[in-house]
Amino acid sequence: MAIIFAVLAAPLVALAGLVLDYAIVEGERQRAQNAADAAVLAALSPSAEPGAKEDEAKSAFLSNFGEDQEEKIRGLSVSFEKARGVETAQVEYSVVVPLFFGGFFGHEEMVVPGRATATVSLEDHIDIRFWLDDSASMGVAATEADRDRLRQISNQDPQHKNCAFACHLPTEMKNDTHPTTLDRANALGIHLRIDVMRENVRALIETLQEEMDDGRTVRFQLSALSQRFRRLTAITTDVQRIQRRLNRFRPSGSNHSESASRLGDTLVAASRTVPNRRPRGTAEAPRQYVVLVTDGMQFDWHNMRPGPIDPAPCEALKRRGVNVAVVQLRYVALTGDGAFNQWVRPYFDELGPALERCASEGLYFSGDTPEQIRQAFTDLALRLKSSLRVAS
Repeated sequence: MAIIFAVLAAPLVALAGLVLDYAIVEGERQRAQNAADAAVLAALSPSAEPGAKEDEAKSAFLSNFGEDQEEKIRGLSVSFEKARGVETAQVEYSVVVPLFFGGFFGHEEMVVPGRATATVSLEDHIDIRFWLDDSASMGVAATEADRDRLRQISNQDPQHKNCAFACHLPTEMKNDTHPTTLDRANALGIHLRIDVMRENVRALIETLQEEMDDGRTVRFQLSALSQRFRRLTAITTDVQRIQRRLNRFRPSGSNHSESASRLGDTLVAASRTVPNRRPRGTAEAPRQYVVLVTDGMQFDWHNMRPGPIDPAPCEALKRRGVNVAVVQLRYVALTGDGAFNQWVRPYFDELGPALERCASEGLYFSGDTPEQIRQAFTDLALRLKSSLRVAS
């Protein structure tokens, strides 16, 4: 037995050492590959200056590989190529991996090479369809201070006493020159959620327009959805026309019965208006984006069960290759408001998760305050400006 053990011990030790070395090499290879993937994405990022793309790539590689591991990098090169409307970035690297057992055979280290490639379309055609919630809840105050002012100025309104909504309904206050409570709120400079929506959609359109050139075109369309789906404009590159219509965008309905929000039904109707062809980013088959801006709450008084939306229509769109972006305008807490307590509070925590399921991966954004909502739209703009992907 001693002789057999002596004969087998050396191969077993050698095998264990090789397994350990293999694990070390594969771990370093994966770390280097992850760093290279990050490097090519950084090189083609919209924020990278044209003359600094190589430096951005190398900096990203070092940051992800480990700045304290720089001595292991034997080679790192970045190259770019533009052809047929596509820019390609390629990072090639080689790193040295110290071996645990290889030294016994005269191999104390191994050089591990690799590469990563990313592409970005320079000739891109995109259709962006804004589906904007125009239900009564868009008349909610944008901040708590505005909410308190709404309650104060409606104190004498017999129909809307202490209302925290700018209920876009005829006012019955005596000696009031404003035809509706919404007009009154606007005249007094009270900021509503629909104001925040308009401002940020306008800014998003302007940002995307700045990115367009001869190789990139974008068309926009405005639609409203609450009780029913309404196309407000045709899809067009005429940004001025879109902005003019956006300026007139207000909550729908002129009485309580018309202020319902049937988002489930309207999403089904809206999805039928998106062309049913596989988007390729060409002029004939533009890439399709839907930007749904809503609080995610649906109700129709006693005609339907209130609560969050059903993500099924969004899932159907995504299966067709449509990118669904969602910006949730979360409710300001309307403590003490009867409508809020009855219709919204029981489902408050369900709204965000349902909208997140509706969105494509990485395209769900939300905000509570005007500042948070502005940041959500800023993050969305960055995603829309970039169509990066790691190719290998």
